[in-house]
Amino acid sequence: MVIYKYMAHNKNKYLENRIKRFQEPLPKKPKFEIASKSSYHITKNTILGVIVTAVVVVIGFCIFNLIATPEFLVKREVESIVADYYENYFYPTLLKNNSIDPEHISDSIESKSAINNVFSKYADHGFYDTSFNQLLHYDDLKHISSSAKLSEYCDLENSRIRIYPEHPFGSKNYRVEYTYSCNF
Repeated sequence: MVIYKYMAHNKNKYLENRIKRFQEPLPKKPKFEIASKSSYHITKNTILGVIVTAVVVVIGFCIFNLIATPEFLVKREVESIVADYYENYFYPTLLKNNSIDPEHISDSIESKSAINNVFSKYADHGFYDTSFNQLLHYDDLKHISSSAKLSEYCDLENSRIRIYPEHPFGSKNYRVEYTYSCNF
């Protein structure tokens, strides 16, 4: 009987503890708030902005591919090579060959007169024709990396440029006449 009382006593204790647990308030769970309307609109606007940006990028890429024909790419490449050739190589070299220091050109009348004497004789007829091949090989093969791109579409020996210096005969005062011998 003693054993039964002990078991009954433990059973009662067990039931009392169990009842206490159910009577205690449950631990608080973290609350998840429903997004307010203002934050919903920000999220909606953000998503809309991302979608619009993606569409603009795709459309821009498609338009660039339509514009970026071989002719456009070759002409753009040649124009950048010609600008570098004249402004950074030919112009300073021509001044040095005529005993004018391109580093110390001043606004003095003597300096302007000397530059005017050098360039004015070429203003009407331009400098000699320069082939694309010569452009690629000037200044220690500076632009030789463009050779493959240009030779794919153009005959590098028969495609030529002629540069005409323009008054006031600065390094950026010139116009270029292009003669393309290309298959585009």
